[in-house]
Amino acid sequence: MGIINLTPESFHKPALGINSVLKQAEHMVDAGAEILDIGAIATNPSININQLINPNEELALVMEAVTAIRAHLGHDIFLSIDSFNTSTILEVLKTNIDMINIQQGTISIDIADQLAASGVYTCIMHWPDPAFLNNGANPDQSKNADSHNVYYPQRVAAIITDLTSISAKLIAAGMRSNKLVIDPGFGGGHYGKSDDENLYMLYHLPQFLAVKHPILVGLSRKGFLSRLLSEGDDSLQISVSSALIAAQNGAKILRVHDVKETADAIKVIHTLSKFRTNEL
Repeated sequence: MGIINLTPESFHKPALGINSVLKQAEHMVDAGAEILDIGAIATNPSININQLINPNEELALVMEAVTAIRAHLGHDIFLSIDSFNTSTILEVLKTNIDMINIQQGTISIDIADQLAASGVYTCIMHWPDPAFLNNGANPDQSKNADSHNVYYPQRVAAIITDLTSISAKLIAAGMRSNKLVIDPGFGGGHYGKSDDENLYMLYHLPQFLAVKHPILVGLSRKGFLSRLLSEGDDSLQISVSSALIAAQNGAKILRVHDVKETADAIKVIHTLSKFRTNEL
């Protein structure tokens, strides 16, 4: 899944202007992207979520991009819209898009009937309850190893429970189970996870298979990965490395900025796996 960001607030290579959008979309598809994820709202930790563009501006940017990409690349390319605004999501459902990537998974419950009726794929991302963030519930990095060993498994279990609950409510509203995708919501800031929590969650990603829906993972250019390195900015290399780990741990969709580099690395892993299983 190639990421196309439409606003200058985006922290990595935003596509500003329709020509830039089309160039980026074409490049990503040629590089191996099977899905394009279009978003007009930045949610990186440095952004104040109350100062983002309004839903009308978001919708205008998204619709312009969708229309142009469809005209340029045709209807075979799988398009996803990344948003947490209910009004934007409901309007986009009226168009010929294939997936809604809902940044705040709980929002999907309020519009479950519409999502189910649309027939589109829906990805629900874990987004912590505001009370969790306001209470400073993220573990202090200085906590001892024993407290981490107790807290992190509980935290992952709670995230899995949240995603399972939301999925069940959507299915009860009429959504087909095979149209649901889950996203654990890697990241700090609005995503509500500490660096160590994110790393623990990546290592234990197979636990999310218990939700019984395909796993989408967004690790590309995340700050908690860059902070693993003591010198320089090797965010490309570590983004690709973490994507490989996620794929090997059960992720079915990798949401990335660097499509070619990630796709090439995945091809190598797939080739090597043939030798492991004697499928030459």
